[in-house]
Amino acid sequence: MHKLTEILKNKFNNSILKEDISKDGTSITVNPVVIKDICLFLRDNLGFNFLADLTAVDYTPKNAGFCVIYHFRSFSKKEFVRIKCYVSQENPQIDSITELWAGANWLEREVYDMFGIVFNGHPDLRRILLWDTFPGYPLRKSFYYRENVEIPFDDVQKEVIRKEKESARDKT
Repeated sequence: MHKLTEILKNKFNNSILKEDISKDGTSITVNPVVIKDICLFLRDNLGFNFLADLTAVDYTPKNAGFCVIYHFRSFSKKEFVRIKCYVSQENPQIDSITELWAGANWLEREVYDMFGIVFNGHPDLRRILLWDTFPGYPLRKSFYYRENVEIPFDDVQKEVIRKEKESARDKT
């Protein structure tokens, strides 16, 4: 067991679900209920003060849901850790970490846009890459692309028309 996993297990007990050690670093799977607390502890107590990336993977049908993946780096310790959380496919939600890392803002919006995973407490959760009326979430394995998707385009302005609509954060 990696020293970092031991520290997290001592602090968060049963919330640390699994550890994988490979040549590209340590991956620790945690309970999504405590993701914000674990991220805060990594930053404030263990020196992982850089959020390098935040992404997701659709593991259906092998696993009944999505995996949200956080990549953290400690430059002072020259260490890297990958934190994974599984969320359900039926109601994919996890707490936002934008309060801890402002850079998580766009990363969480991208994951929302591509997978439909809702980040609770996000200050501006809305689509960032696709237009507001895009049908579905394209990186889900269940996504079916229809060739006749109409793109709302303004020929005069030469841009996609963006309509203001209720964001996911307004629905909660």
